[in-house]
Amino acid sequence: SLNQYMPDKLQLSHQVGLSQKWPSDCSVLDKNSCLFLEQGKINSALSKLPKEIMLETNQIDDLAFAPSKTNALDHLNWATLPQSINLHVKKSPDRPLHLILKQSTSSWTSSRITIDLAPGATLTLLVSYVGDGNGHHVLDFNLASQSQINLVSLQEVETSAVILMQTRAKLAQEAQFKALHICSGGKLSRHDLEITLAGPHSSAEAHGLY
Repeated sequence: SLNQYMPDKLQLSHQVGLSQKWPSDCSVLDKNSCLFLEQGKINSALSKLPKEIMLETNQIDDLAFAPSKTNALDHLNWATLPQSINLHVKKSPDRPLHLILKQSTSSWTSSRITIDLAPGATLTLLVSYVGDGNGHHVLDFNLASQSQINLVSLQEVETSAVILMQTRAKLAQEAQFKALHICSGGKLSRHDLEITLAGPHSSAEAHGLY
C-alpha cells in the first residue's frame, strides 16, 4: 500500500470535493491550506496559506533575488520564470499544505519555490503537478536544525506533456527529509533529487513509484 509511506496526516483518500471555481482537472486536499500556481504565477483566488507560513514573491528582474545557477536546467528555469516564490515556515502548521503546479499548452511553464523551515518546524507538503502543457519546476528546501519536511509529489500531467522537476534540500543539524514521488504521466518526465546533509545527524529518505 502506498499509504505506508505517507505521513499520518496525509492519505491519498483524503481529497475533498471542489467548488465550481476550481479547474475541472485539479483536486485539492484542503482549500484552507493551498497554494495554486498556474503558468508559474500564483492564483490568489484559489490560494490560502496557514498563518504559520509567510509568503514572499520576487520579480525576476530583481537580480538581488537571483538563485545560484549551477547547470543548464537552472539557466533555463530562471530565463523563463515569471516570478520567484519564497515560503517561510515559522512553526509547524496544524495541517498539510497542498501545492498545485498547473502547466498549459499556451506556453512553456516555469516555477521556482524556495521553502525555509525554522528550527524545530515540521511541514507536510503535497505537491501536485498537473496540466497538458510543458514545464520545468524547481523546489528548494532549507531545513534549519531539528526541522522536518514530509514531501509527497504526485506527477499527473497528460501523456502529451513534457515535465522537468528539480527538488533540492539542504539539511542542518538533526533535520529530516522524507519524500515520496509518484509519477503517472507525461510524454517525457525527469525528476532530479539533490540532498545536502550539511549538519550532523541529519537524515534523508526517498521513495519513488513510476
